[in-house]
Amino acid sequence: MSDELGASIRYRFNKYLLFVPDYDGNWLLYNPIHQQVLKIDDEMKIFIENLAKQKNINISLGRVDNKINKLLKTGVIIRYDFDEIEYVVNKYYKEHPSPYTLYVEFIMSWSCNFACIYCYENRIKKSMWGNTLKLGHISKAFEFIDKKMDSDMKLSVDLTGGEPLLISSFPQVQYILNETKKRDGKVYISTNGYTLDIYSDLLNKYQSVISLIRITLDGVKKIHDKRRPLQGGMGTFDKIVENINLLLKKYPYLKTKLAVNTIVDESSVSYVDEYLDYIEKEGWYGKIGLGIGPVGSYGNHGLFPNRKEIFNKLVDIFYKKKNLCKLKYISIDDGIGSTKIANVLIMQRRLPLIAPYRCQAFSPFDNSFVFSPDGYIYRCSLFAENKILPIGKYYPTIEEYHNNLKDIQKRNLLNLSKKYDEKLLPLNSGGCPFRSMSYKKMNDWINKKLTLLDVVEFVDEETIIKTAKLYIDYLKNCRGSVENLEIANGS
Repeated sequence: MSDELGASIRYRFNKYLLFVPDYDGNWLLYNPIHQQVLKIDDEMKIFIENLAKQKNINISLGRVDNKINKLLKTGVIIRYDFDEIEYVVNKYYKEHPSPYTLYVEFIMSWSCNFACIYCYENRIKKSMWGNTLKLGHISKAFEFIDKKMDSDMKLSVDLTGGEPLLISSFPQVQYILNETKKRDGKVYISTNGYTLDIYSDLLNKYQSVISLIRITLDGVKKIHDKRRPLQGGMGTFDKIVENINLLLKKYPYLKTKLAVNTIVDESSVSYVDEYLDYIEKEGWYGKIGLGIGPVGSYGNHGLFPNRKEIFNKLVDIFYKKKNLCKLKYISIDDGIGSTKIANVLIMQRRLPLIAPYRCQAFSPFDNSFVFSPDGYIYRCSLFAENKILPIGKYYPTIEEYHNNLKDIQKRNLLNLSKKYDEKLLPLNSGGCPFRSMSYKKMNDWINKKLTLLDVVEFVDEETIIKTAKLYIDYLKNCRGSVENLEIANGS
């Protein structure tokens, strides 16, 4: 910027901005590039929107009014040659010069005791049935983990499947919990909840290691039993509820680690209101984390194309819920990060993090590994299911495939920004490339007709605003007040 009085410099409007309604009827103008929030009224909003229509903004330095000066300081107006995406990427590397967490996922088994109607693994599960991690696999996996861990890194372990808590996997789960405890790590378990009574004492023994136990319950009994029966067709609802209540009653430390996830689609969303009444009757409000969201297809024959419409119906149900204030918090998820942005801004009163690599699979760092029962290491369970792009092998010998890792890491913010002109791209970097894939797209990708840059799903501005309004309504009616926003100058 020239120091000469009266000199004029070309500026332009920063297109990476988001207007979010605030609690007091004003607006939050969120700038993810510079990580700042500007609190504005309707008049200022109109002024900024009119300014945004100008391709070039010439500012005479000797005559900068207060409005323009504020917009310059908060990065709403930027120099014409400023590269926003490059700035975000450089900032990301500067703030994360090296990974501070090692993310590990153990696919305990491709087998499952359930036959869920929407399971995206149904396409390939039959050929992998019985393919299970053995103790020898896990021992070699921890040998690999130790080679990757620095002394100041934390270990985060996910147990998934199939169903990770099959009775036959008990010795393997115990071994992983013990090895993770030795390394002062944390374990996250995603389970259908059917065998929690068998695992309860073991999980309680290692409760200090366990961060979260995610249990899926898909609505009231008549809905859940239809959607998530046992392989033989029997219902599972009563057993899961019984197991949850067992943990709540008998294990005081474990009960703080429980979360119930509910996945809805077009056929079940209309029963959510009845389901919330049931949860209240069971006394779970305020005791268990409750999350509800639409199902993703993950290439599952394109059965679930209407996720946004389903999500909108969910929001409408919460709006009408008379006993909403009994909920400890609201957790609804559109699956692509839009609701999280609204939650952080409105409910948590903080700045959402910019996320050049929202999915850990595409992190630029060598700190995310999925151990599959086939002895190979992948970056994502979807890669593992389709046996595509393994980044190494851990059993019986340890090998690393650096070329495959480089191919995966090509899906990054810089490459995506060259292909897509999306205003909210920095907030999720294209999302999970598999979540909304149709069956055809999944096969096209497997057969290399599509690249990982060709399948994106961006954060949705309409969903952010709709969810923000729901959270504001919840705060007004249930809390009566909200903390002051202390992020106007960035943090």
